[in-house]
Amino acid sequence: MYQHPAVPTDDVMWLNTFMTNSGGEPIPFEDAILMLRWKLFPFMHDPHPWIEGQPETTSEVLKSIMAICLFWKKIVDLRL
Repeated sequence: MYQHPAVPTDDVMWLNTFMTNSGGEPIPFEDAILMLRWKLFPFMHDPHPWIEGQPETTSEVLKSIMAICLFWKKIVDLRL
């Protein structure tokens, strides 16, 4: 299995654990990635949607998460 170096393993593991929701019904992937993205921002911050006034697609949410991961990876690389 290939893992992109910018994507933290901890976030992937958190997503898996969150989706399985031990003791309850599994959480749909679409809802879980929204929670993952909110987890990447400070408390009470709501990420801006890709297109104003329209509901975000799963693809747009995943693009947003990947962009955040790539940005953080670039910052870490530049600090070294």
